[in-house]
Amino acid sequence: MEAEEFTRNELGSLRSRHDPENTDEADLAEKAYDAGTARFGDLDQALQGVANGAIANLCHFGWGTPVREWLRRSILLTKSQQKKVESGEFRKTLAVFADFGFSIEGQEWADDLNELRLIANAIKHNRGESAQELFELRQRLIFPFNRLGEGEYIDYEADGNDLIPSEDDFERYARALREFWRSLPKAAFWF
Repeated sequence: MEAEEFTRNELGSLRSRHDPENTDEADLAEKAYDAGTARFGDLDQALQGVANGAIANLCHFGWGTPVREWLRRSILLTKSQQKKVESGEFRKTLAVFADFGFSIEGQEWADDLNELRLIANAIKHNRGESAQELFELRQRLIFPFNRLGEGEYIDYEADGNDLIPSEDDFERYARALREFWRSLPKAAFWF
């Protein structure tokens, strides 16, 4: 609505500065539309950047650092396990949990937790393995694939700058983290 109002006002402003007999109304309308798209397109991009940053922080503060600290302080780890945890690598951390009989794989929230990790890494590193893995896993999280029809494809190099996760995605990731942390007390860890 705000974008439409801006475009209408821009069209009025353009009309007032141009001679109506020597000006094509369609050209003015196109210029007004382009001005509205530029202004609000930039705003949409900025808001998506804020949302993406929030998702990356959700991963960092809800998984990465807290998991490493919890494992380091709660369980007597072997040197090998300590190295795995300190590496910060998702799969190695999952292996440490599995060493203690707590398999994250197969949990109903595991795929969402993995997707969260991939998004955070793709946002941080833009292009790379995580962006490519995320692209293969869920193309609809990436512009312009969110707008393509079923079966349509374009040549594309996966890039974290093009991520467009939604509020629903954010809620799924937050729920996955909450379920992970809630499941820890139920897991049988030997200290």
